[in-house]
Amino acid sequence: MIKIIMVPLDGSEFSEQALPTALAIARRNRADVELVHVYEMVWPHLTEGAPALDPALDQELRRRALERLEKLADELHMSDNVSVKATLLDGVVEDELANYIERRHVDLVVMSTHGRSGISRLWMGGVANDLVERSLAPVLLIKPEETDSPNARARFFSHVLIPLDGSRLGGEAIDHAIAVAGNDVQYLLLVVLPPIGSIGDVPIPGLSDDDQLHEAAMSYLEGVAKSFRALGVNMDFRTTRHSSTARAILDVADESGSDLIAMETHGSGGLKRLLVGSVADKVMRASKVPMLMHRPHIDEREHAMHAADSSSADNAHK
Repeated sequence: MIKIIMVPLDGSEFSEQALPTALAIARRNRADVELVHVYEMVWPHLTEGAPALDPALDQELRRRALERLEKLADELHMSDNVSVKATLLDGVVEDELANYIERRHVDLVVMSTHGRSGISRLWMGGVANDLVERSLAPVLLIKPEETDSPNARARFFSHVLIPLDGSRLGGEAIDHAIAVAGNDVQYLLLVVLPPIGSIGDVPIPGLSDDDQLHEAAMSYLEGVAKSFRALGVNMDFRTTRHSSTARAILDVADESGSDLIAMETHGSGGLKRLLVGSVADKVMRASKVPMLMHRPHIDEREHAMHAADSSSADNAHK
């Protein structure tokens, strides 16, 4: 369940294009929205003759940043009837945002993947990548329109693609996607298999040919889809073969008319370890549609791996 949604802002209209989508998700989940800006001190150029740091100017700029953020929060609260809070942090952007997510128990981060911000450095793109790696919460990445637009539209999702790798952790992407997009949309589960005649460099015990690999993937997908269909979720599934997992995901997203791709950035075994960091990163950079990304953290991965090991040991004794 989503109760707190964080929207990082860098002071640009580009970064604010994530707000309509965040507010729409908040309304459906009756969640609170927290706008967060990390203020970076304006340092003088370290060259001879450069002016010294002016504490008064720095404080004035910080005050203006907070005032603008609070004004925006008030306007959104009044117009959208959603609880909106403004928070100004100080420090290293990536560290402060990651710490805030953990401290506030944020359930979802919604942010633009790029920003433009006057006197500040352009940090949205780099911060988005970093948060996907560090955030305890799923991160919904919205690519902004090419031009500054105060009237950005909310993204409502109707076709959601969820690439899976057969691991227990990969299935977490389904829960996150349903929380963000809702039950009344079309979900498509996908497993990418290597080209016929190539199993890849990761051995798969008990699978000696391509047909067995395909059958195992279909059986896995059918089991996952069946469990969610029982809950009233419209869920299809398919496999595809490609030498590039990232390219295959992007192609299927385009073919199926998907308007959201949801995926875990690291798997932990199963049919193949396909959704490793490099694949997720390639999809995230090339996707034309929003991405819902979540990285399982160490304790989650260890729990899933322990559960898989226990299951294997039980089967071995039967």
